[in-house]
Amino acid sequence: MDSVKGFFRATKQGYPTALGLGKALNFCANDGNKVIGTSIGIACYDLVGDCNSFLLIENVVVLPQYQGQGVGKQLMQALEDFGEINHCKYVILVSESKRESSHRFYESIGYSTDQRGFKKQLMKQV
Repeated sequence: MDSVKGFFRATKQGYPTALGLGKALNFCANDGNKVIGTSIGIACYDLVGDCNSFLLIENVVVLPQYQGQGVGKQLMQALEDFGEINHCKYVILVSESKRESSHRFYESIGYSTDQRGFKKQLMKQV
């Protein structure tokens, strides 16, 4: 198996967001031709307060057999770098309340739970 750094590559595929109010980038970690992790970062323009941008992180996923090898940290670092390039002031991410191992991971890389988030299901699960 390659080193952890060998796993990571960014797809560098950007997506415009609705109304042009931000930028999105999908990152992908690979082991050869196998996708082992993904993440999405969306740099959003904040239209209130001091109007600084913020980074929304979604769908950080690493295959179980690759967890604990630094893949998630590299994905998160790539997202944070993307946020810094886009002058984001802070990061927002949501994790299901039952995913305690994910919470420990996020806390280990400097994230805190000092705010409360909300989520609403718009579509019934099939």
